[in-house]
Amino acid sequence: MLEEYRRLVGVIPIEGTPAHPRTESVLCTDKYAAYRVLLDVTGGVEVYGHLLIPHGIRGRAAAVICQHGLSGRPEMITGIDHAGNTPYHAFGRGLAERGYVVFAPLILHQYPVEQINTQVRQADAVGLMRAAMVVAKTRRVAEFLQSLDFVDPQRIGYYGLSYGGYSAIWCSPLIEQLAATVISGHFNDWRSKITSDATPTSYLRHPDDDFYNWNILHRFTHVELIAMIAPRPVCIEFGERDGITSPAWTAYAWRQVEAVRDHLALGDRIVLAHHDGVHEVRGVETFDFLDRFLRSERPVGRTQGRVPVLR
Repeated sequence: MLEEYRRLVGVIPIEGTPAHPRTESVLCTDKYAAYRVLLDVTGGVEVYGHLLIPHGIRGRAAAVICQHGLSGRPEMITGIDHAGNTPYHAFGRGLAERGYVVFAPLILHQYPVEQINTQVRQADAVGLMRAAMVVAKTRRVAEFLQSLDFVDPQRIGYYGLSYGGYSAIWCSPLIEQLAATVISGHFNDWRSKITSDATPTSYLRHPDDDFYNWNILHRFTHVELIAMIAPRPVCIEFGERDGITSPAWTAYAWRQVEAVRDHLALGDRIVLAHHDGVHEVRGVETFDFLDRFLRSERPVGRTQGRVPVLR
């Protein structure tokens, strides 16, 4: 199934292109140093992002790639040069303050939607899903993190909200460097999400081409994607009042995921972080999840609080 999915998405080779990292120091707090980073991916393609490095690292630290969504940008995740609050609640900054090395990349999530649709059609014309470029860029970021002598190459996680959640669930099966994945604000009953005409939240009633891939529902929904990430740990963050889905759709898909999880005896590795919130990063159960699988030496507990919010 994984090989079939790899063929569907398509592969953009990056092995022959050195990363050639360019960095610029932009901020130093009492908890971490922040840099702007530019990496080469393949011919004519670069990936830009923010790198946060906690002070006082001893040995090699765990790292998390933090991905924004539609109309977002790295500044919303790190809080650098960005005033006010967003659904991300500067969660990358929160992770850095907890001791994680953080990379928040700018991938392909542009706005307005018409620009995404152009990319979808261009990718389709050469036999790729648009996600193929997201996979290539994320692989480059992961390889860059693995090259840093203060990062543990075996402890790199991924946390994405909204379109970042799309990247998390659709790309993680193909990025073997990722040791744990958090999917926020995207998990769904995918058949209903892209075919229902009974609710405004369905993509059938939106001008998006990105989710209509040839023959997709015969083989791949969110259940199969999570199964292909396994046995690596997966956490699904879902807000009860998140407008991208409905509680009924989420519950229906989660029951199927539970069946796969229980069949594979992965009860502690595939979890649902359900909260009474909206389309946002809550960062409580999910932070505990990352601690459990990326930093097992750290005590896990809810008393550590939620993500600090920019005001």
